[in-house]
Amino acid sequence: MRKTIILLMLLLLLSSAYALEVYLRPPRMIARINLSETNVWHGFIEVKNSNNYTVFVSFKPVGDIVDKISIAEKIQLKPGELRQENFTLKVDKAGRYDGGVIVTYEKEGEVPVALQAEIIVLATGERKNQTPYLYFIIPLLLVLLVIVLKKFAKIFLIALLILPLAEGANIALVVKNASNLDYVHEYRIHRILKDMGHDVILIDANNYQSYDFNTFSAIVIAGRPSNVYAHQYLDDFVATLPVNSKPTIAIDSTYPDDFGWIYPGAIGSVFSSNIIYLNVIDNSTMLAGFPIGSRIRSHIINNYPVLNLEITRSVLTPAATLVSSNQYAVIAYAEAGTVLINNNITSARVVFFGVTQPLYWTDEVEIAFKNSVNWLLNGEFVVPTRPFLGEYSLLQINVYGDGSKQFLVDLGRDGVYEKYWDPSRGIVTNLLLLQPSVYAIDVDSDGKYDYIYENGFLKGLPDLLAESIIFLNEPVEGGTLNIRITTKNIGNSIARNFKVVVMFDSTYLDSRNIQTLEANQQHSFDLIIQNLPKGQHEIKVIVDQENKVFERDEGNNYLTKSYVISYQPVFEKPSSPTSQTGDSDGTTTTVKIIEQGNINITMPNKVELLQGENVFIEIKFYNPLDYPIYNISVLVDVDGFNSNWYSFVPKEIDVLKPKEEKVVKMKISLPLDAKIYTYKFFFRFPSRSEYGTKTYTKSMYLQIKERELPTTTPVVTTTTIQEKQKTTGLIAATVFKWTAIVLAILFLSIILWYYYPKLFGRKGYYIVGKGWRH
Repeated sequence: MRKTIILLMLLLLLSSAYALEVYLRPPRMIARINLSETNVWHGFIEVKNSNNYTVFVSFKPVGDIVDKISIAEKIQLKPGELRQENFTLKVDKAGRYDGGVIVTYEKEGEVPVALQAEIIVLATGERKNQTPYLYFIIPLLLVLLVIVLKKFAKIFLIALLILPLAEGANIALVVKNASNLDYVHEYRIHRILKDMGHDVILIDANNYQSYDFNTFSAIVIAGRPSNVYAHQYLDDFVATLPVNSKPTIAIDSTYPDDFGWIYPGAIGSVFSSNIIYLNVIDNSTMLAGFPIGSRIRSHIINNYPVLNLEITRSVLTPAATLVSSNQYAVIAYAEAGTVLINNNITSARVVFFGVTQPLYWTDEVEIAFKNSVNWLLNGEFVVPTRPFLGEYSLLQINVYGDGSKQFLVDLGRDGVYEKYWDPSRGIVTNLLLLQPSVYAIDVDSDGKYDYIYENGFLKGLPDLLAESIIFLNEPVEGGTLNIRITTKNIGNSIARNFKVVVMFDSTYLDSRNIQTLEANQQHSFDLIIQNLPKGQHEIKVIVDQENKVFERDEGNNYLTKSYVISYQPVFEKPSSPTSQTGDSDGTTTTVKIIEQGNINITMPNKVELLQGENVFIEIKFYNPLDYPIYNISVLVDVDGFNSNWYSFVPKEIDVLKPKEEKVVKMKISLPLDAKIYTYKFFFRFPSRSEYGTKTYTKSMYLQIKERELPTTTPVVTTTTIQEKQKTTGLIAATVFKWTAIVLAILFLSIILWYYYPKLFGRKGYYIVGKGWRH
């Protein structure tokens, strides 16, 4: 009932989406809490005001977490402002808690727009008493036990002394600041290693000289690989660590060339507003259990990268590459005995792990990281037989008919299936609920739906394609143009009751209603356009414009074709003499389709600016053609950069004459709190001439660097993710524990000294009720 009310609220507010531009990240969070360690989980919700006016953003908890979350009620965002609003979750009992936060954007005079950030809390273990008084009872119990069983005192003493040896591996975790871990990256890795049962020592520039790295079982370099200030990068001491003589994992973009793993410049990063998939090419080590060729989902949030190595410029063996290019390894490794680029030889195993930001790791990536640690230590692999946490139920379906098993997964056992899982192919995708008990399934993780599951039956989907636009004759000014339009269903199911619309220069021309189109069937019809105008014109076909057919791929429903009738006819003499009649002069008039030529556009490939800096960038246009170019404008596409920070003078070049050069100046004004980041600008320059229209393209990188502040200047609050203090409750528990152990040893020593003086070189012994005897 609660979810129904939330859904109705969102539907009622949906109509206002055209009034306010809204932003919310991440839309879904999984909070995992081990109650034996802590009962508090820290997170944040990222909101941004992309409108050109101030808005108010309110946060309303819903579901099972209403009384367990602490978050601001309302904040104000200025135009272009990005904010990470921090919150905490506190639970006392193990279990699953489903809830979320309704984030509402409001502006006076506009209908509010609401989005939901879904939050699922998975709490395991038991909540420990913050003051473990039981530790103080342990020494007293040991004293009583020794008195009763004096002859076993030696055994108790030996067992107590060797107790600390029965623990996990000793791992050095290299961070920026051991006393203030970055919650998004360093703290999460620290937590994963602790959950695996390992002892973790935090290493930074202040304490690394105090440790003998030969005493560690492995080294994990966490780093802060991207989107941080220069002063937050790992310090230079990392380059001197014995990474090739101790088992090592590096999640870092700065030092792999110092380690001898790659050539300088052979490391990069990939950002995407979509999920970044990795392709498994080697499952002999940390990717055990992932089939070769299967895909691993890495990031599920925008603006966080994966790091990658150029395979041809690295000595490491790739385990997983980018799906978009198998030339770049995201996870790679080397066995002991590998010859490095600096001619040194590894004496231990090493791993490059390029998936950053563990706060957004999927279950598959976390398994891959844990297996990397296990591989270094020669431990057992965690095989991802069921990549889901908490309680869930499975419904087996048969997609391929080859004996393999696929499943629909009901997370939370609420009767609604959320996931499709193919264990044999290592694929997990989301289901789309079309109506009760009817789901669309993406079986190959390509972002396109392939089947519909309904009440136990699996059926395919149609896929309508705007296949071709064929001109049956040559277009001539004032004449007619015969066109043949062809539509095809390339899916595996019938399509019913849809329309094919034909546009001429964005104006409705004609349409056809199609009742049925079987799988692999075509449908064609002809149109005639009369009185053709001169210039460049476009014919566009739109199939199922009203989206009445749910199909596999909606992206192939559009097709355009252009033609140009020259403004000035070109006269040509025929190649051989022709007979002449009347007043003919023997020439033939031919209208040719001529494409506009290219102009030269010059601008910098990369610009580096400091926070708060203002600069003018020149974009030069030169026309080498023998005819003028008109109405050259500038359009910009850039992700995440505030459009209020740049402008152009002039905004348009009216005319660029032959052999003429003109300049457009791009003014960039950065605020002092601009994000330290590298943006990629895509420029488009639409233009026209007597031969039609043409759009030129260029790109430019803008790198924003940190402006050094005077020591007396307070730190400026920025939009980067705030660093969180390491949990202190664990420190208190550890102090109590070791204080109790020290007291136990002290009591045992006193008892043994009293009853067994020979153990301490004393002569004589003590008989109860009779005193000492020599």
